[in-house]
Amino acid sequence: MDDRRALMAAILADPAEDTPRLALADWLDEHGDAHDRARAAFIRLQCELGRLPKWAKKTPAHKRAKALHTKHVRAWLGPLAPLNSMHEFNRGLLEHWYCTAGAFLKKDHQRALAERLPLVGAHTLLLTGRTARPGAVAGSAALEWFAELCWLGGKLDDAGLRELARSPCGARLSRVLVTDLRCTNAGLAALAKSAAFPNLRTVGLRAGSPRVAYTHRGVLRVLESARFPRLESLDLLDRLPAGFDQPAFYNEPVLSRVRVLWAPSGGDTSALCRCRRLTNLESLRISSSTVTDDDARALLDNPAFARLKVLELWNNKTAGPQLSEGVTEQLRERFGENLSVRW
Repeated sequence: MDDRRALMAAILADPAEDTPRLALADWLDEHGDAHDRARAAFIRLQCELGRLPKWAKKTPAHKRAKALHTKHVRAWLGPLAPLNSMHEFNRGLLEHWYCTAGAFLKKDHQRALAERLPLVGAHTLLLTGRTARPGAVAGSAALEWFAELCWLGGKLDDAGLRELARSPCGARLSRVLVTDLRCTNAGLAALAKSAAFPNLRTVGLRAGSPRVAYTHRGVLRVLESARFPRLESLDLLDRLPAGFDQPAFYNEPVLSRVRVLWAPSGGDTSALCRCRRLTNLESLRISSSTVTDDDARALLDNPAFARLKVLELWNNKTAGPQLSEGVTEQLRERFGENLSVRW
């Protein structure tokens, strides 16, 4: 592997850090052409902007970064440019690569990705739709040059999850999200045994329908797996299968490894807010569920949530038009600007 690819690999292996990105910028300055030097300046500017608070107003750095992007993006992307109209960058790398699963597997698409991704880098591969060849997606060398895989509407069954679990190209993926699952606990067990994702920090398992056959025990197998030593974030943000026992799930000791939780839509908020196992939880999102004053008080009084810093309540229903002002104020006092409420 040449130096430039090695630097890109280091970025993708630790996408939250700026240091490897700035190291790539230094290398581009020393070894690159005019487009590469512009990319180096662009990376530094976007890393600087990434450290600003979200509410910060537009700065001169925004304008300089936009001008560099407008002038050089076609050269940076090369053969990738005509394949996708969405060319947004974040901290110097493509924020995501969006395409259908079918388009992703086309030979010209794979050829262009293999040629250019190691030079450009991309944070998230966002696939949509199903394919009769999930093994070809899992085996694509392009996966090596993404930090995250989000497969929406893939309808992966047990066989599809087994194919994904055998991927030879997922060593750098820190997040794997699959939605519209059609699997049983057997498919989740195959994922739990997978050696394909040693860098996995976030797993997203979304059924979206009560008719799917897996249960809470299948998700627990994944959480308990020694194959994922870095796993700390769980995304269940869709309707759960009918056989998923939420009170039993929230009583499992393995939940102590979870630092970020996106709770299931329409979930058992009472069981969640009274859970004693989420002792290391730092960020919680509850959406499209029923939240009562008693639930909010239980969360505030629960000693297991001593480390909880971020609370998001999105599109929820309440026992009345909204949580009482007194309870809402208690939430504001506890979480401050890290409280997000959208009824």
